[in-house]
Amino acid sequence: MKSESSLNLSLVQRQVLELLSAALFDREPLEELFLSSLPTDWEGISTLAKEQSILGLVYERILQLPKDLRPPRVQKISMALMLDQIQAHNREHVGKQLKLYHKYEDVGFKPVLLKGITLARLYPRPELRMLGDIDLYLPEAGAYERANEWAKARGAKLSGDSLYEQVYRYSSIVVENHKYVTYFGIPRYDEALSEIMADVQARSAWAFVTIEGVQCRTLPLELNAVYIFHHILHHFSYLGIGFRQICDWILFMSTYGQQMDKALFLDYAQRFDLLRPMQLFALMSVRYLGADASVYPFELPQDEESLSLSDLIIADTFEGGNFGFEHFKGKSFSGIWSRRWFMFWRTTKRSMKVAKVSPEHIRLIPLIAIATRIKLLMRALHRTALASLLSTFRPRHLHE
Repeated sequence: MKSESSLNLSLVQRQVLELLSAALFDREPLEELFLSSLPTDWEGISTLAKEQSILGLVYERILQLPKDLRPPRVQKISMALMLDQIQAHNREHVGKQLKLYHKYEDVGFKPVLLKGITLARLYPRPELRMLGDIDLYLPEAGAYERANEWAKARGAKLSGDSLYEQVYRYSSIVVENHKYVTYFGIPRYDEALSEIMADVQARSAWAFVTIEGVQCRTLPLELNAVYIFHHILHHFSYLGIGFRQICDWILFMSTYGQQMDKALFLDYAQRFDLLRPMQLFALMSVRYLGADASVYPFELPQDEESLSLSDLIIADTFEGGNFGFEHFKGKSFSGIWSRRWFMFWRTTKRSMKVAKVSPEHIRLIPLIAIATRIKLLMRALHRTALASLLSTFRPRHLHE
């Protein structure tokens, strides 16, 4: 399944990769990794799968191992119960997310569904892919602002601090309204994306996917492949990324890689300087997760540096856990600025470690982080000043 690697993965890590690969490509796990003379560390496997938010995928394949290789009875029952909980959680979330999508459609927001449930459907068993928030891009003029006001009018508390999205809670799910599909923080990329999105919007060139009988608007194939990958690279560059997001892209490319317009896809990838990091993540997926190299509409490099960087990607993914949250384990902060300083320090230090994966994007991250924080502060000051000005205005009484 994998080519030779100089990376010294633990047995538990190799077992998790094998179980995950089997879940992604709907095959039986290879037994030899579970034939050790030592008892299998099921707790270690569970902990690692939980950190990566792939518990359902891993547990389902554990329970498909030959009977003599499965966990003890108590652990098997615990895993089966957890699988039931994950499936129930995901079914509930799918229903709530589709209901919200319908509401946005009904009031004329014309949302574009990003990531999430549009990608879960690509898994052999979609109900095992853990669902998180719902991302809704609102390209119609003024729709982003109206959607935020619509949420507030229904009692939602808007939270978060971003230049391109607004977060709120709706019926126990986290909603992200997107003003832009994504934000690079690098003018030439953001300008290129604006041009592309204006063209897609003008031609109404959206793709549509059917989820539980509901037809949902999403990004065109070629652009979606680039967007999904940029989401991975963004988080990888800042604090880290987990296997769940990487697997989403692998399955998207496995499903659509040979259907999309190769020239258009490569044009997008090169305009955003994403082709090289794509090749590295794809190389990692082939070497460590058993992906088929032919699904990618580009060549996979085999030089020593590329192989080494694909090793770096897999090692870093294990180290940081889902979205790099493992780096925060055991940390406590005195306040929001203490937390932000830690994140900035961690991101700056990290950028030097992983910069070679995508120099054009990663080396500028400390500057982008500072510039973004300044923009957010200026926006907050502007709002405060405006609110203060409005509070001083009082209409004169009629008898004065």
